[in-house]
Amino acid sequence: NKNMVLLFILQLTISVSVLFAKSFNSRLRVHEFRITNQLKDWKETKDSFIEFNPKGLYDIIDGGADEYIAQGLKRGIYQSLKSKEKFRCDVFVEDFGKEKKAATIFNSKKESVYEPINLGKVKGNIKNIIAEEIIGGINLYMRINYFYFEIVLSGFETANDAITALEDFVNFYNNLLNK
Repeated sequence: NKNMVLLFILQLTISVSVLFAKSFNSRLRVHEFRITNQLKDWKETKDSFIEFNPKGLYDIIDGGADEYIAQGLKRGIYQSLKSKEKFRCDVFVEDFGKEKKAATIFNSKKESVYEPINLGKVKGNIKNIIAEEIIGGINLYMRINYFYFEIVLSGFETANDAITALEDFVNFYNNLLNK
């Protein structure tokens, strides 16, 4: 009788673990980070969506691909979007498979940010997020779980205007990963 109870508990534990693993993994496919019509006023630039593997990163960025690959980049996406107001947003979402590897990339970028800007409420509950002002916009670097994000907003009058737009992007990705 005691063995039957232990066997039942073991089977239940395995079943719950399998279900959790399936649900966790199913929502973390890189192409699901693609923004189609989820953000009001932002539309994908024609033919800008690229899903890439480590070797494909060389075709997308000018320098630095070796660092991402050395840290264990598994796959990623690049996407360019434009708003109705003609602002631009370039997004990289990269899956590193392990939090530690994504953290290494994030920390490297964080160290390179000379003057971080205050993101205010955009930051929310995200601990690994930092941004810097560029002419007409913002570069944002963020890590959630084992995903690393680079979001570049441009075409704005001020960094504060870009921060307002940035909130929608950060919330979209944070909600996607924490549903």
